[in-house]
Amino acid sequence: MNAFGFALASGLWPLASVFAQGPLPPATGTPGVAGEIRTVAGRVLSGSSDTLRPVSGQMVVLHRISADSSGPVDSMQTSATGAYRFRYRLDSPRSMYIISARYAGVAYFTTPLREATVTSPDADVSVYDTTSTVFPLTVRARHVVVAPPDAGGLRRVVDVLEVANDSTRTLVASPTGRTWRLTLPAEATQPGSGGGDLPPEAIRFDGANADLTVPFPPGSRQLVITYAIPARRTVSIPLSAAVGTLEVLVEGGGGAATGAGLTREDQVSMEGRTFQRFTAASVPAGSAFAVERVSGGGGNAGRVALLAVAAIAVALGIIVGRRGPGKTAVTAVPRTTEESLARQIAALDHVYAAPERQAGAGGDHYRAHRAALLDQLIAMQTVEDRNTPT
Repeated sequence: MNAFGFALASGLWPLASVFAQGPLPPATGTPGVAGEIRTVAGRVLSGSSDTLRPVSGQMVVLHRISADSSGPVDSMQTSATGAYRFRYRLDSPRSMYIISARYAGVAYFTTPLREATVTSPDADVSVYDTTSTVFPLTVRARHVVVAPPDAGGLRRVVDVLEVANDSTRTLVASPTGRTWRLTLPAEATQPGSGGGDLPPEAIRFDGANADLTVPFPPGSRQLVITYAIPARRTVSIPLSAAVGTLEVLVEGGGGAATGAGLTREDQVSMEGRTFQRFTAASVPAGSAFAVERVSGGGGNAGRVALLAVAAIAVALGIIVGRRGPGKTAVTAVPRTTEESLARQIAALDHVYAAPERQAGAGGDHYRAHRAALLDQLIAMQTVEDRNTPT
């Protein structure tokens, strides 16, 4: 069963609606011949109990999404067994088709319809009840990458978290306007976000906190937070939530991380750079670890380079091969790019849902950013289709 949030066009639902984001496949575009007849038949199932229940009388919509235009193609209500069925004509191999169901104010979607005939479970839509009552989300893993000092005496940090909603309800914003909060180091400056499953607009920085403002459905998300810390004094990084696996990578030979049960591991080499590696497991909430002070400056580790290192660190499992004593050479396949792009588009649509946010320069940024992400998705699938044996 594959359900996910993929609100790519304002015509899919009223702009004030919210959506969910779930697992996505690497799929955009639709292989086939323009004009051919296709069918999709599935069910809408409630995932808010131990036993999935069919949802009857639920409005289901078939959408077409393409680079030039998007919108609903057909709609119907589910039967007493939660079933639906559509018959439609493929507009173009450059178009993508999905099924949506809006439940309790949140829109859920199937994976893209790639085949001429799609049935259960691929055509099923899982929906969930919602709650604005804040409950702890699970931090399954946290990877912190620390760069050497730059000429200004700062160290860039990329903080990558795998956060999971292990409940059966979609968490929507509470009166505070957030669904989740990360506490930053007291000394942190220049906070930012980007490179994970969500766009920068999904994160709001409030003093020493990074707040997630979009709905969080069951399942896990990768969040990426960036900031800078002083190089010439020891900085404490708080762990307000328990962490299943903690990994800290400190670039260069003079840095170290201590506390929170961290153990020094073999050095690792990534992207031509060497990192001191520290790990810990099952770190309790309220812990903290310290990134020790270093002197000097002149490092040139930019944010983009650090993001690339962080992506590889997350994909690792870390241990691939040895290159000399005490060092590990790391190569890894990055996180599915199509999945991350799709979730970024969905979250971007939520952040700019209010009509007033789409006016002026902010609206221009939204439309340009969204169009660029969609172009990347379509281009990736075009390459994928060309490389697929026939």
